[in-house]
Amino acid sequence: MILQLSNSTVSIKDNFTWGDKEKIQNIYIKGAKVDQSGMKEFDTSVVSEAKYVLLEIMVEAIDEGEDRKAFTREWMNSLSLEDGDLLYSTVEEITSPKKKA
Repeated sequence: MILQLSNSTVSIKDNFTWGDKEKIQNIYIKGAKVDQSGMKEFDTSVVSEAKYVLLEIMVEAIDEGEDRKAFTREWMNSLSLEDGDLLYSTVEEITSPKKKA
């Protein structure tokens, strides 16, 4: 899939694999502190980490004019709020489980 942002065109993988899903789930599991009575606490910093890893998995390339680059967290952090939200919501839509009708 190709997504047009304000100053760049982003190539996004068309599918999210089982292995990709497992990688994201493992990040969330690392945030859970569990004892014999259940979950004691949850390190919420893993939520942000999972978002970045999801983007790293799904963004294949970024074209800015004649310049092609790979995804970096710094690039993502420099996007406008609108472009960042558009990119993340597009990736979320692709990676969300499809409901069967």
